[in-house]
Order: sequence, then C-alpha cells, then structure tokens
Amino acid sequence: MKKAENLSKPAQNPPADEFDTRGLGDQNTFDDSLKPKDRGPQSLGDEATYAGDVGGDSNSLGDEVTFGGDSGSDDGLYDDGMEVVDLESRYTIEGTLGKGGMGEVMLATDKRLDRKVAIKRILGKAVRSTKAYQRFLNGAKTIAALNHPNIVQVYDFGKSKDGPFMILECVTGGSLLDKCQHGVIPLEEAINIACQLCDGIGKAHTGGIVHRDIKPANVLMSEDGVPKLNDFDLAKAETADMGMTQEGAVLGTLDFMPPEQRQDASLVDQRSDLWSLAATLYQMVTGKSPKIIKFKDVPESLHDVLGKALEDEKDDRYQSAREFRDALRDSVTTPVQPAAVSIAELGAGECPECHTKNESSRKFCNGCGSSLRVLCIECNQGIPVWEKFCAECGANQPDLIASRLESLKQQRDQAEKLRSEYSYETAL
Repeated sequence: MKKAENLSKPAQNPPADEFDTRGLGDQNTFDDSLKPKDRGPQSLGDEATYAGDVGGDSNSLGDEVTFGGDSGSDDGLYDDGMEVVDLESRYTIEGTLGKGGMGEVMLATDKRLDRKVAIKRILGKAVRSTKAYQRFLNGAKTIAALNHPNIVQVYDFGKSKDGPFMILECVTGGSLLDKCQHGVIPLEEAINIACQLCDGIGKAHTGGIVHRDIKPANVLMSEDGVPKLNDFDLAKAETADMGMTQEGAVLGTLDFMPPEQRQDASLVDQRSDLWSLAATLYQMVTGKSPKIIKFKDVPESLHDVLGKALEDEKDDRYQSAREFRDALRDSVTTPVQPAAVSIAELGAGECPECHTKNESSRKFCNGCGSSLRVLCIECNQGIPVWEKFCAECGANQPDLIASRLESLKQQRDQAEKLRSEYSYETAL
C-alpha cells in the first residue's frame, strides 16, 4: 500500500499562469455568498468550457489543454437549429444563486407548475463557442439520463436570445463545501452522506458515465440533508469521450484528483471517481483539504477503508461504488472488538469478561459477578457460556451465531437499499 508514502506529499501545482480561470459555480453552484478568497479549489477545464473572461486567481487549468486550441477564440454562434425561446414567458427570474466568469445560476419560479427551479446558463464568449455549447449540452444530457435521488435532476434544456440554458432541480440547502466550512462533520453523518453519494455515483457508473470532478463543491444538500451530485460538465462516457478530451489533457480539481487523472484525464474510470469521493470524505471527517492526507487525523475505524479507497493504483482500490459503500457501512456497524474471546477459547468455568476460573457449576462469576449462562440459539435453553454444543439439543453455537449475523447483515443491507429508494415504511 502506497498511501503512507505518497499521499502525505503536497500536489505539484501547475505554473501560476495556468490558474486564471473560474468555473460556473464550482464551489457554490446555488450559493454565491462566499467571497473569492473563501472559496476552495476550482475545477480544471472551465475556461474554454464556457469561454468567458475571468478576473482573479483560482486553482484551475483551462480547456485549452483539453482542446489544444485558443480558449479565447470566437468561432461563431453554434447553430443546431434549436428554437429560440423566451425564458421570461415561462419562468419568473427571482435572483442570482451563483455567478462565475463562465456563467451563472439563477433562481426562478416555473409559472406553469408553480415550483422553484434553478436556471444554469453560460455567458460571455462561451455563448459563441461551439466547444462550450457541446460540453454544456453533454452535461445536460448526462444528468437527464441519470434519474436518481442523489443526483441533481435536469428538467429541460433550450436556447434563449442570451444563449443555451439548462433548467435544474432547485436544491436550497447549500453545498457540501458550505457544510464542511462549518467544521468537522460527525463520523456517522459523514459516512451516511458518502454512502448516499456512492448510490448516486453507482447509478452514473451503471450508465457508463464517469463524473471526473467529484468534490464537496459539486455536492448540493437538500433542506432534509440529502446529498445530490451536481455539475456533470466534465463527465465522460467510459466507452467514448465524444472527442472532447485529447490524450494528455488534465481535467478536474487538483486536491480531489486521483493520480491517473493528474497524468491524463483520458485514463480515468469509475475507480477514479471513488478516489475523489474518498478524498471528499477525508475533508468531511477531518475538516481539512485532501491536498495533504494525514491518516492520523482520520477516525481509526475509517483507516482501512479510506486507505484502500485512496490507493495510488486503481486495481488496489474498491472496484465499484457498491463495494466502497458496503465497506463504509461495515466500518460503522461492525464495532471493533478489543480482544474478544470466542466460545472455543474459553475453558470450563472461565468468565468471558474477567477470565476468572470458576467452578463449572456456578451461574455467576466469582470475580466480577457476570453471568456464566447464555441461551442456546436453537432451543433457547440455558447453557454454560463456554459450551460449544448445547446439552439439550446438540446445536453448534458458533455456527448458529455466524449464520444469525449473516442473516442480520442481509436484512440491514436490504433496509439500506430501500431507504436509499425512499421506501421508508418498507425499510423499517
């Protein structure tokens, strides 16, 4: 395992002149309350994506790397024959939720359905960029194909006089980054969030989609605390990338980027997303950026799971979102047993609590008063705690215990699956 050696080193950042970009709502897609100096790492690859002008510094690389072209070029308004619609005839614009150099997200009310929505659109030079339009449309199509409660839903896509727009589910609980900036998230809550994101990511992976930019800023939180993965603009199909990423291109966000993605964005697969999710979980439970990962700051129960998820080599990590999710659940539900003594290791009369040697006829320990009797798993008759086989029915106690625990685990997994599908009554 290479985590101890490699993950303690700071990321090697590209030259400063490559960081003069800011993506649309990277840190707070639906909340622009943070000042630039308070924002976390920005996405790589947003400049040519939306081809806008940017002021200030941000931790980004432009898509000029992706396309090998001039991000500032004006290649003419992309014309796909789509009808130009009047946004304000259908939606009442109520304000700006977030704005970057490349675009903005607005809060609006759908007049027909009387519900809040978010309208995302690109601005500036990006409006006249074929490449920006294609990536924007790709993001909309990707989300539309992934109907899942842990993924922000897209309701519509169109073109107004100001350029292309996307109508999205309005998520009003802020971003996961906002939540992280309030301090360390309690372990069980953090794992619950990560497990739900595993479900959403797993849905994307099942559809052959790799996100490539998973980080706290790209996770929005509902008022009920449900995490929703957002911003699929950098996503790619595992079977193809629609010709949008050249070999050697670097896309994503440095602090949350797995080793292979730093080398070449075309090398990523679903295991790359899991590395980024693990880095996101690291920030949740430590309150620190994963730029330098120190396992001494991680709760002990998470060491093994997080260590495996953050391995340098993809083959050494969890191979699916479900596998990662199950390991996270087990880290919470399987308590660490400090030198637990099995039935087979107890001698006759030995107390399992204090290991005092008692007369085999005693029912309670002479040393600590603990009971020396248990109920048989099969016939429910009292038997000495050190007996492997029940004297009444002959049942093998260790085998029965193992079988019962496996049955309970399956019930728990089924309940969790139902919960993730919002079938709360059946889950209970």
